[in-house]
This record gives sequence, structure tokens and C-alpha cells, in this order.
Amino acid sequence: MPARILSLLLLLSSLWLLCTSVLAGNAEQLARKKCPGLATWEARHLKTQASDKTGIPALPSLRAQLLAMEQRDQKARDQFLQKGGSAASLAELVRVDAENLKQLKRIIRRYGVPDVSQVGRDGMGSLWLLTQHASADVSLQKVVLSKLRDRPGDIDTVEIAMLTDRILLGEGKPQVYGTQFHEVHGKLVPYKIKDEKSVDARRAKMGLMPLADYQCAMNVSPPTTDGGGQTSSSSTDH
Repeated sequence: MPARILSLLLLLSSLWLLCTSVLAGNAEQLARKKCPGLATWEARHLKTQASDKTGIPALPSLRAQLLAMEQRDQKARDQFLQKGGSAASLAELVRVDAENLKQLKRIIRRYGVPDVSQVGRDGMGSLWLLTQHASADVSLQKVVLSKLRDRPGDIDTVEIAMLTDRILLGEGKPQVYGTQFHEVHGKLVPYKIKDEKSVDARRAKMGLMPLADYQCAMNVSPPTTDGGGQTSSSSTDH
């Protein structure tokens, strides 16, 4: 598959991506009702993996920059969903991602890959999200991932798994944790997974729920009321 097409598919699939907290609001209750394994897994496993005790960031201006970049990233994705994936909203999303990628490159050239002592827990979250969406530069994603893997206190293993899968897909390879999904015939399904029979063992090591429970939750949408009082489905963006 051509790199540009795969990059676009990954960008679009990121709009459907759900993190460990899977769903929010009314959808959370609906997911637990439709996916019995979800509540069981959450009761046993759902917790913050990385310590929140980070102190005052050593580089507050860099932290603020990363947070602002994340805000632009999420605003563009929100607009894309609200406007039904219009050509204009897609063009704006691509533009924002390209500008954020340029800034991310400048940051890494100047500071290297920031750590939690420099930008705080929220700044690291922004760094991860921006890297996750930097599918146009797999080499940059790999540089960031190599550093984050060596810093277990900086970021959750769930996020390491998600970035690992994103990079593998960007290289045209099967993912290993089954975190990346796309839509097929109206349902969200994982991209190809290497040795899928053993995926749940790998997921467990990274703090991820079983794939079947995750996929069930991915396909539960919160009910929303349209102007005529009818309900329709929507999906949570990350």
C-alpha cells in the first residue's frame, strides 16, 4: 500500500482510537452492559500506571507549547467529526498535523525527547499524542519510542503499546498489540495482527484488556439526540 494512503488511513483511524478509559458519559454504562468483560477487567486492572509525583516542570514554556499543540490537534479532529469528514475539515486536519510535526521536530532537535521532569505528566501526554499522530514521519516516531521505552516512569505501557503498533503499521507491518482499528462494513476491527493467537498475552503485559473486550467497547457508541428527538450513534475521539 502506498505510504501516503496508509498515512491517511492511520490519520482517519486515530479519530476512532480509544484509550484505556475506552468511553465516557452514557457510553460508559452502555459499554459495560453490552461488554460484560469490560467491567470485570476495569475492576482488576484500571489504574494510573505512571506516578503523578513529578514536581514543578523544569521547562514550563516547553510544557505550555506541547499542551497548545495538543489543543490544536484535538480541535482539528473535533471539527472533522462535527463536519462529517468534509474535504475542508480534512484539509485543515492535515495542515494542523503537518505544522505540529514541524514544531515537534524543532523541539526534539533542541531538547532531545523531553522527559517528565522537564514537561510534567500532562506535557508527556501531549508529546505522546503528537508523536502518535505524526504518521508522516515514522523515523521520528521511532526515535521518540526508543527513548520512552527506557523511561518507565515517564509514560504508561498502554501508550507504549499504541505507539509501537502505529509505527509498525506505518512501516507496512502487522501490529503486535491490536490497538489500531479501522472501519469495515460499519464495524471497527483491528488492522492485521502478528501471531494473533498470542495477542492477549502480549496485551496483558502492557496493561491492555483482552482484545475481544476492547473491540466490543470500541463498537459501542453513546446515544445522541438529533433535532427531531431521534437517537443516533457517535464515537469517542482520541
